[in-house]
Amino acid sequence: MIDRTQNPNGFTLFHGDAGCYNIMVPREGERPLYLIDRQPFDWSFTTWLGAYDLAYAIALGWEVEARREWERPILHHYHQTLIGRGVQGYSWEQLWDDYRLCVAMGVYVAVEYCRGEYHEETQWVWLPMLQKALTACDDLHCYELWNDDYSN
Repeated sequence: MIDRTQNPNGFTLFHGDAGCYNIMVPREGERPLYLIDRQPFDWSFTTWLGAYDLAYAIALGWEVEARREWERPILHHYHQTLIGRGVQGYSWEQLWDDYRLCVAMGVYVAVEYCRGEYHEETQWVWLPMLQKALTACDDLHCYELWNDDYSN
């Protein structure tokens, strides 16, 4: 993660908790769409990889089969939209690596629910999130980002 911060491409204002409980969608029509519950505390990130919000919503929120089917087309669309709106120097390969890095961060997000002690009352939130994050890490070979020996 520290190495990734050396290249500013891909960084933006981000939500940080862009799950299905923080999106308001109209009952009719497609717009407006609202992201709610943004809490920029003094101690919280406000700028990070834009791919993080996508990873949080897709890898941690969606069922595994839906993620497997739709994540690449959505990420390609996202990348094409960035390029179409004038973003330069942010390759598809960099977005893909950023997404995988943020998927791996999802393991931490799930485990954070249990920091200090096991919380059975929130198990319905963190256990599926952890399972989805670990499955996505395996599917996407996230270990390649920090392990030069891919055979292990």
